[in-house]
Amino acid sequence: LRRFMVEEGKKPTDFPLSKRVYVALDSNKPKALRRLEQMMGFIYGDPTIASRAALYGDEYEIAEGLREIMAEEVDLILLAPLYDPKEQAEALAAKVIPML
Repeated sequence: LRRFMVEEGKKPTDFPLSKRVYVALDSNKPKALRRLEQMMGFIYGDPTIASRAALYGDEYEIAEGLREIMAEEVDLILLAPLYDPKEQAEALAAKVIPML
């Protein structure tokens, strides 16, 4: 997107890029995927989206996925847990964010 903006003579900084990242922090990766599939099925009608469009697993896997997204130079990353939001947010803050 930034390349296209430059080609059009626009400043890339005039258009902030953001990315919503569905996350499920759980050391039991199959369980995390199952829970995401339930929610994606409910929200989007297609549970298979979860394995393609979310980060799930332990804190190291989530941190690695977020580092890859950060390398894309997005301006804002919004972490979106789809279940147990309070517990997920607390765990992400304590275990994942410090690794970034």
